[in-house]
Amino acid sequence: MRLMWRTLIIAALMVVAAAAFAQSYDEQLANTDRSDPDALYRLVVWCQENQFHARANQHIREIYAIDPNHAPTRELQGFVWDGRRWVHSSRMPGGGQQDDDRQREQQARATGPGPKAEDIDWQLRPLTNPDEDGGLTNFLTGVINSMNRGNRNEWATLMLEGQREVGLPLLMQRIADGDYSDLYGPVKILEQLIEEGNIARARRFLPFVMKVSSGSNHRAEDLALFSFIVSKIGDKRVVPRLIQLLDHADDDVQFNSRFALGRFMHRGVDAINAEEAQEWWDRFHSAPDSVIYAESLSHRDPRVRLSAVESITVNDFHEKVVPVLAELLTENDRAVFMGATQQLQRVTGSTWDVRMNASQDERETASQRLLAWWEEEKNTFTPMHMRGQVREEQEDDDDPTTRMAVFVAQLGDLDEAVSRNALSQLRRAGDDAIAPLINGLQHNDGVVRNRARDLLREITGQNFSFQGMRGSEEERQQAREAWIDWARANGHMDSGN
Repeated sequence: MRLMWRTLIIAALMVVAAAAFAQSYDEQLANTDRSDPDALYRLVVWCQENQFHARANQHIREIYAIDPNHAPTRELQGFVWDGRRWVHSSRMPGGGQQDDDRQREQQARATGPGPKAEDIDWQLRPLTNPDEDGGLTNFLTGVINSMNRGNRNEWATLMLEGQREVGLPLLMQRIADGDYSDLYGPVKILEQLIEEGNIARARRFLPFVMKVSSGSNHRAEDLALFSFIVSKIGDKRVVPRLIQLLDHADDDVQFNSRFALGRFMHRGVDAINAEEAQEWWDRFHSAPDSVIYAESLSHRDPRVRLSAVESITVNDFHEKVVPVLAELLTENDRAVFMGATQQLQRVTGSTWDVRMNASQDERETASQRLLAWWEEEKNTFTPMHMRGQVREEQEDDDDPTTRMAVFVAQLGDLDEAVSRNALSQLRRAGDDAIAPLINGLQHNDGVVRNRARDLLREITGQNFSFQGMRGSEEERQQAREAWIDWARANGHMDSGN
């Protein structure tokens, strides 16, 4: 009898669950525009998450009837864009196993809506004022008051040499306190920091500009300048605010916002709209730049791939650029293949004899020659835009200890050409770099500490659980002392170090 009742209860629960699903599914379906493949895609994901795969497959067929190349749906089904067509991952090299890059891409993608502009915590951290109670503080406080009243040239006074060290902390604190509203001055200061190449300070100041921008009643010309400048740093957290400005009444604000969003999305100005920008943000808001670049470089639209190449300067992606450019040379879109030749000139120093009116056969031949050359050169190649950016090495008669210490400090340089050169020089030094690298474990920059630790592990084969950015200062000091003891025992440091 007990078994019969249990069976009846389970059956009843199944009926209730089925009815609940039917009601919930009907609601989802009623709110879906079935002429919109993106809306149908969201319904497919909902069905899959709720284990209703037959319904999901039905709507996938609807999507393909509208758009056979709908990228999110193709990827959901395990297809990969190989540069020319969609290919199921099981047919890719590796016997159905995605390569590590692809797996990292899938893992890093956002799984839900990206935060709105007002939800982003910029963590305002004003710089310390070295003249808190001095006369310069009183003077520059007056300058900031004048800026806030709309005197548009006062920002330059704040940025004068000898005054910015006090002026910037004062302005940052004033903005953090919520007692500042003028946008023009902070944006001009951000622009100057970028033009000076002071990117680290610009990144530190950006959150304060973003806070001011969230206010109302800003002039249209100030918002247009803001949109153009804030994208230059490459911090994609500005994207939600730029999306908001796409609806601004002023044409210049709209254009600059689309232009700025294009920098992140690798799209042309004409291809940007609020819906696509929001979709991009929802998809990539938590993804690292490596995922965004990899996605753009393999995008089905050749103009997106070209835009991604154009955006790449000094970073780890140049090794992926040349094969993409070789493929773009064969495109029938004149603007694309001409853009590809320009980028080839920038990256390799040669256009590979691709003339403006080159035939398809000539471009195919040039593409094959480029790929053959790349197979020979890719392991030692340095792009043209990275040559000459590495700082001159110290003269041979300089103190080698000082030279090694400089290279250790340069491990954290914002110019990647400099940090790569430093890494190469320290690797070349081998055991001679061990003592300077151990000293680098106490550097005030966590990036330097981490990279010094990694290089020590590589050179010595030892691991003392040093955490460059995590853990307490006491824990780092204990691990560093273990490194010192090992280095002294093995003749790499004397007792005076």
